Amino acid sequence: MSGSEADASAEVAASGAAYVFNPSIVPVLARLADEACAGMSFLALASSRIHELAAGLSPPVDATAVRELAASFYYRLVLTRGDAPKADARLEPVDNMDWNWPRPMRMADENVRALWAALAKHVTHPAARSLFSDILFSLRIGNGRDNADRAARGYMDALGGDLEPVHQVEGLVRAWTLARSVGLAELEGQITRRMQEMAVDGVARREAPGVVIPLLVALAEPHRRRRATRVADREVDELLDQALTVYPDSYLVAEIAALIRKRAGTNSQRAAMASRAEVEAHLREAGSAEPGLAQMAHLQQAASAARRLGVADLEAAAVSRMQSAPPIQWTVISHDVTIPASKLESFLRQFTSPPDWRTAIARWMNLGPPTGRLANNEAAARAALDASVLQRLARLVVYSESNMPERTVMTDDERFQHQLAQQESMQCRMSGLLLASALNRVKQHYGTPSRTEVTAFLTDRYRTDAWLAQSLATAFDLFWHEDYEASAHLAIPKIEAAARGLLLELDEPLYRTELGSAHGQFPGLGVLLPPLLAHGLDPDWERFLGTFLLSRGSNIRNLICHGFIHDVAPGEAALILRACALLVLIAPSDTVQRNTQEVKALLAQPTQHRHTPKWRRIGNAIRAGITELRQP
Repeated sequence: MSGSEADASAEVAASGAAYVFNPSIVPVLARLADEACAGMSFLALASSRIHELAAGLSPPVDATAVRELAASFYYRLVLTRGDAPKADARLEPVDNMDWNWPRPMRMADENVRALWAALAKHVTHPAARSLFSDILFSLRIGNGRDNADRAARGYMDALGGDLEPVHQVEGLVRAWTLARSVGLAELEGQITRRMQEMAVDGVARREAPGVVIPLLVALAEPHRRRRATRVADREVDELLDQALTVYPDSYLVAEIAALIRKRAGTNSQRAAMASRAEVEAHLREAGSAEPGLAQMAHLQQAASAARRLGVADLEAAAVSRMQSAPPIQWTVISHDVTIPASKLESFLRQFTSPPDWRTAIARWMNLGPPTGRLANNEAAARAALDASVLQRLARLVVYSESNMPERTVMTDDERFQHQLAQQESMQCRMSGLLLASALNRVKQHYGTPSRTEVTAFLTDRYRTDAWLAQSLATAFDLFWHEDYEASAHLAIPKIEAAARGLLLELDEPLYRTELGSAHGQFPGLGVLLPPLLAHGLDPDWERFLGTFLLSRGSNIRNLICHGFIHDVAPGEAALILRACALLVLIAPSDTVQRNTQEVKALLAQPTQHRHTPKWRRIGNAIRAGITELRQP
C-alpha cells in the first residue's frame, strides 16, 4: 500500500475509528474482495491486496469499510481432530477470547454484521462467497440452511483453483461438515465423492499428508443418514490399508491405524495388523535414529504404544532395546551458589552453643522443612514458567536415575507440578548440605554419643516408640561413622512405619484386603501421605516428604530401596534422617495414650515438640495400664 490514501487508511485502522455501515458502497467493496481473491494461494494474503487495490480507487472508499473488509479475510479454517480421529473443520475465531487477532466474530457490532450479510450476496469469487456465507452461518445470521449451502458450494467451486492444495482440502472438509450439519444429503454425496477422488489420487501420487490425511479421516467417519451417497466400506478400508504403507512416519501411521481400529473393531484381525504397524513404525524410526536421546524417545513411544495396544511381543522387544541402549550422554548445567562463611557459621553456631549434644540435636530436630515454604515455591515455579515460552509449550520427558524414561509432562498442570518439584528439589539439596554440616559439627564439638544414649534421649524427651527410637538412634550413629548407605537403608522403612502408625492411631482404614491372587497388605508411603495431609499434616512438610522421597520429585525412597543408588551422599543421608525424625518423634507409643485432637495437633506442627512433664508421663502410663487390664 502506498500514497496518501494508503497512509490515511492505515491511520484509520490504527486509530480504531468506528465503522458505520453504508449499503451504497457494498458493490465496490464486493468487487475489491473478488479481485483480491483472484490468483491468491493463501486467503489471508487477500487482506493486504485489498488495501493495495483500495489505494488506487478514485474517489477513495471509506477507510473504515476497507479495514473491516480486509480484516474479514483473516478468519481461517481450522481442522479439529482430537485423540480419537474425528473429521471436522470450523471457521475461527467465533467467540474464542484467547485470540488477539482477528477479532472474534461474535464481538463484531451490528454495522460489521450488516456488511458481512451484504457482501455475502454481492461477491462472486468462490473463496469470497464461501467466506462470507460461512461467517453468516457461524453467527446464525439469516437462514442457516441457505448459508451453509452457499458456503459449501463456494468451497467446492474453489477446488482446482489457485489456493494451495492443503487449503482446498480444508475447504472441502468444511463443506462436508456444513452439509452434514444441516442435512444437505445430495450435496454431502457430491462432496464425499469428490473427497474420495482426491484421496485416491493423493495416495497414488504420495501427496503431502496434510492434504490426504484429513480426507481419509472424513471418509472413515460413520454416515449419519441412509439417504446420503456413501463410499463403499470396502473401498475406504482398501484406501486406509494402502495409506498405511505409503506414509511410513510413525505419527502418520498412528493416525491411520487409529482410523482402521475405529472402523474394524478393536478385536479384529485388521485392528491387530494396524496396531502392529503402528508399533513397528516407532521401532523402525528408533533403528534409524542416532544413539542417545532421540533413539530412546522412539523406543519409549514404541513400548508405550505396544503396551496400550496389547502387542506384547513388540513391547518386550522395545523394552529390551531400551535396557541395552548405550547410556545417554547428558549435558549437566550447574549453578554455583556461594554461602558467605559468616552466614554458614551463624547457622552452625546454634549447634555448638548448648551445654550438651542433647540440646543441639533437639535444635536440629526443630529445623523447618528442607524444601522451604510451599507458598514461596509455588510463586517461584509460576515465575519460572511465565519467563520461559519453551517450558510452557514443549513436551517434556523425565528420565530416572537408570537412564530410562519415567513420565511425560504435557498439560499445564503437569508442567506447573514438575516445575514446583524442581524448585523444591533445589531447595532440598541445599538444605541437605546444611543438615549434614550441622550433624558433623555436633560430632566434632561433643563427640559421638552412643546409640544407647540417643535412644534414651529420644524416648525420654519425645516419648516416642522405643523400637522406632532405637532404629533412629542407630541411623544417626551410622551417619556419624560415615556409613551413609547403611544409615539411609535403615531409616527409610521407619518413615513408612511411623506414617502408618499415625494413621492407624487416627483409625484411618488402610489395609487392602486380599482379592483373587492379590494378597492383603498395607499400602506404601505414596498412599499414606494424602490421608495424613487430610488429617492436618503441615502442607510444607508433606511437600518435603513427597518431593524428596516419592516419584513426584527425587524419588529417593524407591531409588535406594531398589538398588539404583550405590553411593549415598552425606546430604541425602541427612535429609533421610530429617524425614525419619519428623514422623518417628510424633509416632504413637504403647506407653502414651493420645486422643485424635492431640495427634492432629502434632501433625499440624510436627516440630513443636515439648518435653512431657514427669507427672504427665506417670499419668499416661497409669491410663495405659488400666486400658490394658480392661482388655478381654
